[in-house]
Amino acid sequence: MYELICVSTQGYRHILNEIPCEDAGMVRDFDKGKIFAVADGHGDPNCPRSSLGSRIACEIVTSELEQFCKDISENAWSDKLIDPGEEQNRICRQLAASVIGKWIIAVEEHLEENPLSEEERESCDELGEMYDRGEFLEHIYGTTLAAGLLTDRYLLLMNQGDCRLPVFHADGKADEPVPWDERCVGNVTTSICDGDAAASFRFAVIDMKEDPVIACFAGSDGVEDSFASIERMYSYYRGLLIEAGENGTGVMEEDLQKTIPDLSRIGSRDDITIAGFVDASASMVVRERLERDIERTEAVSNLKEIEDRLASINGMGKLDALKARYENALAEVERARRNAEDLQKLLAQAKEDYIEIVERKEALERKKLEAEEYLARLSEADAGESVADTGGSEEENTRSEADVGEAEVDSGEPEADTGESEEESAGSEADPIESEPDAGEAEPEPETETENEGTQ
Repeated sequence: MYELICVSTQGYRHILNEIPCEDAGMVRDFDKGKIFAVADGHGDPNCPRSSLGSRIACEIVTSELEQFCKDISENAWSDKLIDPGEEQNRICRQLAASVIGKWIIAVEEHLEENPLSEEERESCDELGEMYDRGEFLEHIYGTTLAAGLLTDRYLLLMNQGDCRLPVFHADGKADEPVPWDERCVGNVTTSICDGDAAASFRFAVIDMKEDPVIACFAGSDGVEDSFASIERMYSYYRGLLIEAGENGTGVMEEDLQKTIPDLSRIGSRDDITIAGFVDASASMVVRERLERDIERTEAVSNLKEIEDRLASINGMGKLDALKARYENALAEVERARRNAEDLQKLLAQAKEDYIEIVERKEALERKKLEAEEYLARLSEADAGESVADTGGSEEENTRSEADVGEAEVDSGEPEADTGESEEESAGSEADPIESEPDAGEAEPEPETETENEGTQ
């Protein structure tokens, strides 16, 4: 059994900047089918009423799809719609033209009843003058639009802009049958306010008898932008299917409404809206496939991330730069090692030199001490001799004084000798014969000289 879901939340960035939610989502369940729609109003300042434009777009497309379903059923055009070809294209183009035309009429009527305020007009920096001339007024309400119509016979999908419409088939496989518009890149998207919107709408029609579908989700770009890849986004939806199978679609929808604010905060920070349908019982049948695909996607994503990082490293020359840095560091280490060895040698030599100098110093100090001790002994010996010399001098002085006394005595003796000579002389004169010696006899030495020699 198919059940509709629809959840929406204001983007985290919009909350911070006090910008209203520009997304809109809507579902409709009627007797012949189920309808779901998502519109993402443009954040462009030239589209000041995009939040209103997205809501009007959802209202119009749900009404148009319900009427379209009735017309197809009444005219038995289901086969024409399912079979690819010109007839299918014509029918779908008529539907798109009807939706776009009625949306333009609705927004122009609203603008006529509610002219732009001064603040709104000031924000339209690029298209303001054209708005003043009554041109391109639908851009004031610019929005994207994605929608689906599910019946027992077919699933019709339509998209204008950058919303995503992933489909999960009965075997658990996921894909997007609606072709992608390559003009939607980054923040640039096509819109239902474009002049070629009716012709640019993309469609896909699935035969539910030939290719049963267990779920389809329409998500604004805030969902896709919260994931690193489309496959990761698919895995996110696979998790919703598993939860719906375990707890029921209603519980899954309640949990989804609680968790998408965090998805916006940590992901795209943009408004997020998800609408679609789920067959919870059918999803349980392919639960193993869903879980396996989640694991595979995670593994592939991790591998892709590693490959991208490797490509980035190689492509930007980081690897070569790191290799060069490594080699330079290695060379520095080798130089440092050699320098360390040289320093060790220098240190050992310095140690040896130091020890040698210390030993030489100690030897010299010992010799110095010995020399000082030797000089001290010599000084002591010299001092002893000086004392002895001093005593000898005193003795000599004493002897000299004695000699002087003797000399004085000697000098008195000649006087005695002289007296004696006088007597002799007197005697000689009395006896001249005795005073003349014989010519052959030597004269005796005077007694004073003999005494002086003895004294000496």
